Amino acid sequence: MMKFAGALSHVIPISALVGGMALACGGGGHKTPPPPTPTIIQGTCISNYHTLSAGDVPQPVDLSNPAEYPSGSIAALIPDGLGGYTTVVGGGKADGTFSINATPTGYYWLKFGSLYLWTHKVSLDLGQDLGGRRDAQLPSKSTDVVFNVSNLNPWNSSADNLLFYNYNANDYIYGLEGYARGNAPTDGATALAGLTIDWFSPNPSHLNDGAKGDHPYLVQMVGTSDANWLYQVAQRVFEPASYTQVDAQSTTLNGSFVALPQTGTLRLNVKASEFTPNAAIMGPSAELSDQAFYLTAAKGIISAGYSGDLADFFPYIPFTNDFDLGEISYGNPYPSAWDKVLEASCAYLNSYTLPGTTAPWNLDATISVNTTTLPTATAPLRPLVTPVLNPKINDLGLLADRSGVGLTPTLSWEVPSLGSPSGYIVTIYRLDAVGNSTEGTVVADLRRPATSGSTPPGILVAGNTYVFRIRVIQQGLDMLSAPYRCTLPYGYADVVSGLITP
Repeated sequence: MMKFAGALSHVIPISALVGGMALACGGGGHKTPPPPTPTIIQGTCISNYHTLSAGDVPQPVDLSNPAEYPSGSIAALIPDGLGGYTTVVGGGKADGTFSINATPTGYYWLKFGSLYLWTHKVSLDLGQDLGGRRDAQLPSKSTDVVFNVSNLNPWNSSADNLLFYNYNANDYIYGLEGYARGNAPTDGATALAGLTIDWFSPNPSHLNDGAKGDHPYLVQMVGTSDANWLYQVAQRVFEPASYTQVDAQSTTLNGSFVALPQTGTLRLNVKASEFTPNAAIMGPSAELSDQAFYLTAAKGIISAGYSGDLADFFPYIPFTNDFDLGEISYGNPYPSAWDKVLEASCAYLNSYTLPGTTAPWNLDATISVNTTTLPTATAPLRPLVTPVLNPKINDLGLLADRSGVGLTPTLSWEVPSLGSPSGYIVTIYRLDAVGNSTEGTVVADLRRPATSGSTPPGILVAGNTYVFRIRVIQQGLDMLSAPYRCTLPYGYADVVSGLITP
């Protein structure tokens, strides 16, 4: 799930202008201004951690670390007017600042690791907003948590789930009971009696530290099903007294669930036909495979992180026709000041199998929206934006397998039928045969405002096979100067290519 949480923290990037003082010159006491200092590319990479107890904590990324940012990983590719580029390598510092001694007069590619940003801006913010504290620690070995909690709603193993949510430590474990080393609840149970979860295995989770403001919630999501839907709502919550876990030591949490007043309501009225276009435009082997709707509580609306579930809806077969489920009630265990965010997503599965392998690599093409504007009886939930149309590579259809496209092929597409795009993200995956499996690895993330352009040099390598995903984004922030910042409403839609070889 894509989640948003946290409050906005303004980070002022380095000025794009390097100022200079007027120098006094000899002869008659006249002062002559110096020649203008050239405008160079500068920016910051500072992540803002939005915590419960310490407020907003800026954390610079150490750009001087050669293991993470080797020479050439920060650079500008400036068009040379002849169809190629002049590459100017820059560098970064431990305080999260970087500079490139280049003075572009128009658009250029900013290279930052695997990011390629087609921009004309010379003052850039490459930071992110993140929920929770940065210093949360993972256990190094087996570290049990034992839950003894009474007043469980009579357990239904086919419909209920336990959610352990700890915003400050950035932990989100949905279906906690599925990780039990012992004493998982059985049908009809009205208490957790010795439910034992190893915080180290199989998926390590952060250690709770009450002294740093961590405040976990254990929520019983009670499920109801009919012929078409399984939906779950927050119905009971256990908030343990403040505690601190110690690595490799067991912690026992005792208490009682509290029934949540079911006073929240959501009208799940959805324009499903707009979330589910013809599969032929989504990818070469696209099959509508998944559809889900989540109402969550989020601490703020602009940072990337987990938020707490209030109501979740899963159709057994994705709906392609519009529907209205009416008013559905839920409880809210989280602070009343937190925002309520509705996320809807519909995914189309595409599978790729390289010669000599039998297990495919799968890539979803998804249409998704996150919004605080909840649907009503007269205003259904709709996507903000739908997929781009008629995507091509070198003027040939992108959704078919293509070979011999060259090392810097031109990608183009038409604007989507719905939405006002803020920009586009082209993610390039390299496919490799690993044993009997095909596996995909991200090699580049191209972000640009235009609907056509060539692929930067140095990304594609002869002899390899690639898949391209084109994602159209709609949101309220400027992707050309702050590509990793987000705000709501936020929507995106994908198309994915066939197998592409240079």
